[in-house]
Amino acid sequence: MADRVLLGKKSSDYGLWVSRATTEADTATDKDMLMSSTSPSVGQILLFQKIDVNASASTTLDYKNHGGVKTFMNWWLNSDYLGGGSADNYSSDGGFSSLLLTVKNEYIDSTKNRITVTNVGLSSSSIIVMIFKEAAA
Repeated sequence: MADRVLLGKKSSDYGLWVSRATTEADTATDKDMLMSSTSPSVGQILLFQKIDVNASASTTLDYKNHGGVKTFMNWWLNSDYLGGGSADNYSSDGGFSSLLLTVKNEYIDSTKNRITVTNVGLSSSSIIVMIFKEAAA
């Protein structure tokens, strides 16, 4: 029976690895892993962060893309954009507020991507951004 779970040191990395059946976790390649905390996998979250943007302004944020593979973005708006409620309440808003904000996720080079948030509204706003990474080879 293969040792399919490894928690600790593998080569020069520390992490958690779970390999496919009959494959040793300590020698398996990325394509033979069901889960790896150090290699990209389906649904691996690269970034989960709050971004504030002033009224009539843009904000940019660069993040590592770990080798230039595709990334996928989801973002939520602070649903208190009209004021008077909780500053910790976020929702995926497809209505009025999303017309005031545009959020773009773009490839820069093989090491980084850039998020640009543009606010054409008359008040400051906040969003939460989550970036997912494409699976490894």
